[in-house]
This record gives sequence, C-alpha cells and structure tokens, in this order.
Amino acid sequence: MFLRKSSEQSKPCISAISPRSNLILEIHQPQVSWARLSKDTRYFEKFQGIPSFQKVVDFCRSADSLLKNNQQIGEAFKNSPLIVSVFGTESSNSEILLSANLSDPSWDGELSSILYSIFNKPGQIKEIQFQQELIYQLSPSLTSENHYCSASEGIFLLSTSQKSVEDALMQLNSNKSILDDASFAKAYKVAGKKTDANLFINYKSFGPWSGKVLESIGKESYLGIGNFASWSGIDINLKPESILISGFTWAQGTNLGISKFKQKPIEAQLCKYLPQSSSGFFFYGGSSLSDLGKEIYQSTHKSQSPDSITQHFLSWMGGELCLGILDNRDSSIQENAVLLITCNDSASASRNLAELANSGKGSGLRLLDEQFNGFSLKSLNNPGIFQSFFGSPIGTITNNYYTVIGPFVAFANNSTTLKNFITSYLSGRTLGNQDSYLKFNENLSKNSNIYLYSVPSSMGRKVRQFFSPTYLPNLGPYLDALNSFDAMAIQFANQGDGYYTSGYLSFGNSETSDSISGQEENVGWKAQLENPSSIEPLIIDNPLNEETEFIFLDDAHQLYCLSTLGRTKWKFDIKEKTKGPIYFLKNLDQEKPGLLVCTKNTIYGISLNGELLPNFPIKLDASCTSGISVFDYEKKGDYRFVFACSNEKAYNLDKTGKQVKGWTLSKVEEEIIEPFQYFQSNNKDILASFDLEGKLKLYERTGKKKTQVKEKFELSSSNGIFSHSGKNAKFPGLYFTTTDGTIIYVNGDGKIEKIKIKPVTQNHYFLAKDLDSDGTIEFIYVDLNEITIYSRQKKMIGNHKWEDVIGFPPQLISNGSKTNIGIVSGGNLFLLDSKAEAIEGFPMEGSTPFSVKFKDGKPKIVISTNGEKEVKIYSKE
Repeated sequence: MFLRKSSEQSKPCISAISPRSNLILEIHQPQVSWARLSKDTRYFEKFQGIPSFQKVVDFCRSADSLLKNNQQIGEAFKNSPLIVSVFGTESSNSEILLSANLSDPSWDGELSSILYSIFNKPGQIKEIQFQQELIYQLSPSLTSENHYCSASEGIFLLSTSQKSVEDALMQLNSNKSILDDASFAKAYKVAGKKTDANLFINYKSFGPWSGKVLESIGKESYLGIGNFASWSGIDINLKPESILISGFTWAQGTNLGISKFKQKPIEAQLCKYLPQSSSGFFFYGGSSLSDLGKEIYQSTHKSQSPDSITQHFLSWMGGELCLGILDNRDSSIQENAVLLITCNDSASASRNLAELANSGKGSGLRLLDEQFNGFSLKSLNNPGIFQSFFGSPIGTITNNYYTVIGPFVAFANNSTTLKNFITSYLSGRTLGNQDSYLKFNENLSKNSNIYLYSVPSSMGRKVRQFFSPTYLPNLGPYLDALNSFDAMAIQFANQGDGYYTSGYLSFGNSETSDSISGQEENVGWKAQLENPSSIEPLIIDNPLNEETEFIFLDDAHQLYCLSTLGRTKWKFDIKEKTKGPIYFLKNLDQEKPGLLVCTKNTIYGISLNGELLPNFPIKLDASCTSGISVFDYEKKGDYRFVFACSNEKAYNLDKTGKQVKGWTLSKVEEEIIEPFQYFQSNNKDILASFDLEGKLKLYERTGKKKTQVKEKFELSSSNGIFSHSGKNAKFPGLYFTTTDGTIIYVNGDGKIEKIKIKPVTQNHYFLAKDLDSDGTIEFIYVDLNEITIYSRQKKMIGNHKWEDVIGFPPQLISNGSKTNIGIVSGGNLFLLDSKAEAIEGFPMEGSTPFSVKFKDGKPKIVISTNGEKEVKIYSKE
C-alpha cells in the first residue's frame, strides 16, 4: 500500500489536548527518550514491578517495536513528538490520551488500512461512528484491554477510553485550543525542545482531581494548590543516576498565598540548622515575613487590619522561615514539625514572645515554662495563629511551643520535638554540617523564594496517612519505589509574572548517596513520664494508624502510650499492681487489636486509643493469685484467659469475659501461685500449674486433671517455669530450676528428669528457650556478673562476664525466627545472640529492661528508661 503525500499543513498535536487536562507530557523524540529511560537509567527498574506501571511499559515496548519493524507505521509518525495527557474523572480515576502528528495530514483517511494491516483477525477491530469521524476499537486479544483510536486533521489519537478520544475529536473540531490559554501558551512557548520531555502542570484542575484520593487531613491544605499558580512548564533531563528539571511557573491571575509578593529570591540559610535526620523541609525566604503575614491576614480576613496580638507577634520577624519535619520513625507530620523563623533582633523577639506567653497565664491552659540545656522553653496561648497569616503548610504548627536560639526562633507542637531539635543543634548534627546534603544542594539554584526538600524513604511513611485507604493500595507501590531516591527537591524563585522553577532527584547509590538523609547510626530521643518506671515496655505496630507505638507502665500504675517522638498519646489508670505481663492482642475486640492487663482484682481490655473495650473491665470474684495467662490454641485470635484466684477456683474465660463451656477445673486443692503454662506433647494440649505447696499438676485443655507429679519442688525464687513445644520440638515439656540450680524437666506424662550442670547461687536467674529455632532447647544461667549458655547436652556454647552484678532478670527478646537475650548491667543495655556475643550496635546506655524492634534481623528501635521518669528511644533506621 502506498500513501500519497499532501501539501496541507496539519495542526500541532497539542491542539487535541483539553484545557481541563491535569498533566501534559510532551516527548520530542519518543524512541530516543524511551531508550534513554529504559536502558540508561538505574531508577527505571524500581518501578517495573508495579502492575499499573508495567502496563505502560508493555504498551511502550509494543509501540517502539511497531515503529522500528513496521515501515508503514514508522513513516507515518516520522519525527513527530508524542503528547501524553492525563486528566481525572469524577470517580477519581485517571484517563490517558496519546496524540501525535501524522507525517502527512492526508493519511487520516488511510488509518483504517494501516490498522487492518496490523490487526487482521476477526473481532480485533470495530468501527464506531462519532459525528463525522470514525473511532476504531482495538481488541488484540480476549485478555488485553481495549484501545480506541482515531485521526483527524493530521493528528493521531489513542486511549483506553472511548470518551477521551471523542473529547479530543470535539476539541479539534471546535476551533478552540489549549493554546488559547495565555498562561499555558507562554509555558508551552518557552519550553525547551532539546530536552527529554516537557511536563506541563495545570494547577487549577490538578488540585481538585488529586485531592479526591486524599483524606481530609491532607485535602484541606492540598486543594489550595490552585491558588499557587496557573501552569508550570518544566523541562525534564534524564541522567543515569538523577533527574534534573527546570522551567517556569506562570502565576498570572492567581492569589498566590505565601508567594504573593515579588520579593527578591535569597539563599536558603535557615534550613541548614535542621537536624541531619530531617525527613524534609519547606523553606520560604524574602525581604519581610512581617509584611507578608500582614497582607495574607488581610486577604483572609476581608481586608481587616491585623489585631494587636498578630502585629505584636509579627513585628520581630526577619525574612526567612523553614518548616522542617524531623525523622524519628513516627508517621505523624504534625508531631514531628519544627518551624524556624529568623528574627531581626533576638532580644526583641524574646521579649515580645515572653509578653504573649505571660498574657496566656490564667487562661486555664497548661503553658510550658522550663529550662533545657541552657535555653528557655515556653508556649503561647494562641493556637493556630500561624494559619491565620501564613496558611498552609506553616499552619501545621498549632500549639506554639517555642525557644529563642540566637538568630532565630524555633516553634513546635510539643516540647519533646523542641528538645530534640535543640539536642541536634548543640551537637552540630545539622544539614549545614553534612557534606552529602551540601553536595546535593549544589545541583540546585543558589537563590529561591520557596524551596521544598524531601527524603522519600523517610517522608513516604509520613505522607501515607494523607491518602484515602481506597487509593493507597494503588499508590503505595509508587511511594515504595520512590524510596530508592536519596532525596528530591524543587525550588521557585520570583521572576516577572511567575517563578523560575528548578529541581533535582538523586537516585540511590549515586555520588550523593552517603547518608543524604542524615540518618545517623544511633539517634536518641527522650521523653518524660510522670512517675518512674522500671519494667519492660512494649513496642507495638498499631494497625489503626500504621505507627509504631510504645506502651509503658509506671510505678504509680499508670499505663502510657507514647509515640516514637516520645509524646504521650494517652494514659490509663490501672489503679493497682499488675499480675502477669501486659498482652498486645491483635484480635481482642471484633477483629481489632487491644491491650489486656490483669491486676489483683480486675482484668482490663484497653483499645489502642486508650479507652475501655466492650465487656471490660472484668471484676474478679476474688484476688488473682497466679497472674493471667493467654492462650490461642489454634492461632485464630480465639483467646482463652486462664488464671486462678484466692477462692481456690481456676477460671477459663473467652475474650468477652464469659466462662468457656466445658471447663472442668472450677476447684483447686491449693492456691496456685505461678501462671498457667501450656505445651503440646504427643499432639495433645497440656496445661500445667504450680501451687503453694510446690506441687506440679498437669491438665487437659478442658481442665480435666491429667496427672500430678509426685515430687515436690522448691523453685528458685528469681525464676518462673518455661514451656517448650512445637512441631519440631525435641523433649517438649516444662523446664525450671530449684534453689541450687538443678534443672527440672517434666514431660507430658509427668515424668521427671533432673539435669545438673553447674553450681550457682540461690539468687541465680534461669531461662530456657530454643534460641535458634532448631527444635532443641538451650539453657541460660545468669548469676552475679556472668551469663553462660548450655545446650541440652550440657555443652557450654557461650559465656560472658561483666564488671557489675546483673540486677535485673535477663530478657528473652524475639527476633523473627531467632531469640536474643537482653541484659542490663552497669548502666548499659546488652543484646546477645545464642553464643552470648553482643549484637552489633550494643551496648547502649540504659538502666532498666528494654524492648527492641527488629527489621531484617537487625535492631532498629530500642526503648528503655533510666530507672526514673526519663524514657530513651534509640532509632537506628
């Protein structure tokens, strides 16, 4: 088939694009750019595992193959740019339209011949009449997605949506063009033609469309993006290890919020004071924050002049502000936010703020007023004042805890963030002292008015809370892929009727990847409890907010939930000493997680919001003597709470607090003093109890008595009973020691084996655990200042001595399929492996039992107290 040439001049393919498009990507040499992206860049492969992205990749590869191997197709699209338009639908889905110029306008009428030469099987092509044009529905196979294409006025159109093609045809026939939009026309005219691509962003439509996938907390600030500008035209240059962007953002006819004034761009200095471990920051710089704040206040308050408090507050401000987000493994942006503002005069700022702080006294609110490392920490009784004259994102700071530090004032939403910032500032662990950040910064413009910087691996965790659960499964993989970038930044500098725009994305393992995020090997965060605490805390992953949280119980019986920032999220008064451990149960109430706590007289079920769950508290008939044991026999969340009370009764309750049907052990002969134990032997479930007389009894799961061990035992006072069972367990049963350190093993039939290994003191500690999950139990003795680990065959496999006597019981700390041993000695925390060797990163400073969260087998979060009120949180991510 031969195609005839025409002397007609076709319209540029941009003419088919609707002005309501959210994003427009123009690729000048599609095949060249595709080759550079897919073959020469290292970050492309990070996105290929995402199903929705892989569909695009497959389509591009097919199109690339057609252009190369089909002479007819290659000739038809010779030297044409490719325009990709993305716009949202009412359902928040996105539709994509591809448009390209045919090399000769007369080939419009030959489109059917081209298509039938490619798709020649019955049913692969269906013709649809639309007004005066034909649309072709392409169905290459039963499993593939339908595509729709057409051609008009020398422009080829392709989409997975028939409506998108119809809209493009109507656009072409309307004699109206997106180029009629003055702002877009300017952006399109100045776009570079020797770049890999140009990206055009429509701020007016992009905000409302993308805002549909956001929860209210993110939508509130994000929808205002339409007031920032009209269009951006950004040149994209692909590098093997990075992406460079530059261009112009047109602000004509918009209310620009924080960038409303044509203030001269300046070099960002304030952000250099932020900690090296910051997740990111928002910087604004100009001639006067005071003037800016007054104007924004008037525009949002119907031209009213700022009140006296606002004027008083603004009077000391200089020309820079920087909102930084600290990285401490907490996903909350608000709780991690710190705002730095330069001051014209530190003394004036301190005086004016102190006057505002003092004016809030007597309001009934608890205001901060204390000293920390030589700095005065105070708080203002003006919640939300930043929102009124700076808007978002500066309005993130609402609680106004502050301190004056030399040339600037630091604000935060809580005192802990403020203290952590001060600690980093005094230690010099700042971005201004980090070579990798400074090197990254060299790829950006020196001066700007707005500078946004982000560490994707850290910020990605925090922004997830903004996305609606409906869309997060689709967006999540893209956020994960972005984690491979060390850092990304974009800048805006006022110039004429818009902003010069530049940006840089640095990929992992590039020349700037030496800890670009400033992640330190061991970052300490501190918090305060109201009372001392000396028991092991819990580390939980809260599925309700996808945050890591810490559960503490202090010596005054107050139960705390702390964020990784150290902020107290809630407290619950247990009122009396607990009996047994605090349990974190993933299915405590209608498939929702909760905490189970038992005291002498009450069983509490507490939600992860710090509230009592339905059916709780459970008031006990008599005081609990054994402590509560929780068993989940089938691993299905069908919990059983087993315990004994002083009325010589044993109880077996379900998670609603009701007695389990079929439970026969309603009466016990002697007071049970140890928690019930559970193990399996010969595929049978066995419960065990130890009474006040030293008698050990074995029961069936229903409470029916199985056997009583004839011999009485004098248990060592510092130790409990350890059970060993499981699919591959060798010698399943119970293990404990007597006062002289003799190990007693009792199997499921009540038979006894006495294992003597070494002489120990009466105050020795003993643990029995299969440390390496090979089915064989190990014995751990901790006596005075020494730990010794033995195999069941009495072979010593590990030993370590300290200078100080070990005062706390050793801990068994789960690490996936393995178990580590926690030791507190001489003001330090030690984490040991199965050979009593220290895990990398230990010892750490600490005085009480501690908890560890692992990632990929390595400790990432460690938390303990100093034996008093101070909580220490170590993050190693």
